[in-house]
Amino acid sequence: MTEPYTRQGIAIINPYGGIWTNEVFKTPEEALGYLKAYWKGVPNHDISKFRLAMAVQTTTIYRPQGEPKFFPMPSANGKQ
Repeated sequence: MTEPYTRQGIAIINPYGGIWTNEVFKTPEEALGYLKAYWKGVPNHDISKFRLAMAVQTTTIYRPQGEPKFFPMPSANGKQ
């Protein structure tokens, strides 16, 4: 395994207490803008039940011993 990558930011919490998106935002305004843009055009949707919270996002690359570190990316034309 490799060292995890972490960053702090603002998370959006849904009305049931779960993390609503895997995005972590730099500011509350950015998070609120994302939430408003997502629900724009959906009639009668109330975003006031969502909450913002400080969060730490951690990403770790899982790699079994001896496996390649990265997979090759396919090219735009489907060939490698």
